[in-house]
Formats: sequence, C-alpha cells, structure tokens
Amino acid sequence: LAIKQTNGSQDIIKWILTDVTILSYKTVGNIHGDSVSDAVSFSFGRIQVEYTPLDGSTPQKAGWDQRAMQSTGN
Repeated sequence: LAIKQTNGSQDIIKWILTDVTILSYKTVGNIHGDSVSDAVSFSFGRIQVEYTPLDGSTPQKAGWDQRAMQSTGN
C-alpha cells in the first residue's frame, strides 16, 4: 500500500506487508448516499513502513515482525 505525491511521481509513505490474510472487506456509504468508502482488515506476519520526506532528506524505515516479536527497523 502506498501514498504518492499529488503528481504521482514518488511514494511518500509505503507499507509492505508479508504473510498477509484479508480478514474482512466491506464497502460502506454514508446516510446521504454521496460517498462510498472501503474498509479492509488484514492479518500479517511482518510490516515494513518506508517514509520518504518531500524535502529530499534521508528516507526512514521501520518495521515489526509479529512472529519473531521484534523490530525490523532501519
């Protein structure tokens, strides 16, 4: 999963999941019927988050391995 810059050229933040299971998926609307959202629940063994600052400074990484119960940081 990723969020990109407005022009779509670069990921600002990215989540990398491994050993993923989708637990639930649901599309919901509001009471006025003018918007729709998707809700998704995941189970995963490991997550890595990568943040790339827009100012060009050093990207940051952090993560967690659920099975090993330890950080998978930088």
